[in-house]
Amino acid sequence: MKRIIILYLLIGSLLSCEPQKKKEVAHTQEAKTVYIKNYTYPELTEEATENIRNWYELKTIYQILLSISPEQQSVSLLEHSNPDSLYVYKRLYPNAKENIQTNGNLMQDWRILESPSDTAYKFVKHKADEVSSFAWETLLLKELPYTFSVRMFPSSGIKKVKLEVVRQKDKKIIREQFLRLDSLSLNHLEPYTKLSAVNDGWVKVDIQVETPLYGKYTFAINYDEQEVAEDYISFYRSELLLPIKYYKEVEKSGEKLLSNPKNIKSSYNSIYFWLFQIEDELRQLWAKDNFPEKLRRDEIKARLKLFETYVRRLSSEVKENPQLSKEDVQKGIGDIRESFASVIRYINFLNKEKLDDKLGTLLSNPDSLNNNLHPLLPSQ
Repeated sequence: MKRIIILYLLIGSLLSCEPQKKKEVAHTQEAKTVYIKNYTYPELTEEATENIRNWYELKTIYQILLSISPEQQSVSLLEHSNPDSLYVYKRLYPNAKENIQTNGNLMQDWRILESPSDTAYKFVKHKADEVSSFAWETLLLKELPYTFSVRMFPSSGIKKVKLEVVRQKDKKIIREQFLRLDSLSLNHLEPYTKLSAVNDGWVKVDIQVETPLYGKYTFAINYDEQEVAEDYISFYRSELLLPIKYYKEVEKSGEKLLSNPKNIKSSYNSIYFWLFQIEDELRQLWAKDNFPEKLRRDEIKARLKLFETYVRRLSSEVKENPQLSKEDVQKGIGDIRESFASVIRYINFLNKEKLDDKLGTLLSNPDSLNNNLHPLLPSQ
């Protein structure tokens, strides 16, 4: 009799688990793909190219836009003579929710920095006689030569820190560097670490990191347990850099770099990664506000705002709309491309040398504000 009762209980438990399994399967959806047509942006004039050569944020946005085409357009402005020159692979924001704080509290440091767009933070230790640490966590591809870069300052009583790069899969320490921030000459640097002094006592730290495996890694600033409570160091511009020659490889692996792909309800994961990169660079463009003097005009800013509207609208749809169709995605990408082409055309126009030429271009150009405002405006 007992055996019969146990058998019934087992059958009941298996039946109750079945709906749960079906529910889990329903939530697991394969990533979708969409065909992207080639697109050719207007060619920049020689004058326009020289004018924006040092406008890093706009050039980065242009590079990301080009990366989605099957056959990437060649743009002389974006060609790098040195393939080992570094670009910002990812900005490590101090207030990101995935960061890890142990025995401490992150606070903004209101001191004035070299660039108005930079914001300094301080990590304040809570309890004495205990280890304290602040760490960024991020996904990295395998076998790529990353550089972890951060600017630091011994703002309070803490003069010594330990920087660690840890592979989360097995908690293996990939890189470790003890640093004295008050006297650079007293440091014994590992072969992969470089220190340099910057303005007003700040120290720039660069640590080269080669990742043996794909997965999550943490980049940590550690305080010794002997440091007293309420002490802190300040830091800003925490970034991961990569040689520009690896850019295409990163773009091809976009889906693998999403920390929570299940949150992308449309399942167009690679498109969301592409849009996320553009949004990040747009934030930098507005924050740094380093428009070339000739382009510091409302007409340029209006076109960039329109471009941003299309990017954010498609990004929201890709993330939140599970019914989003391929046609909707293709149309959204088309709107983004056309609005950025409008920016390029107007940059060309502003770099014309003669006023008569400018006037003639404005009257004949189908992309002028009067002729082309309504087709570019997003639908309500």
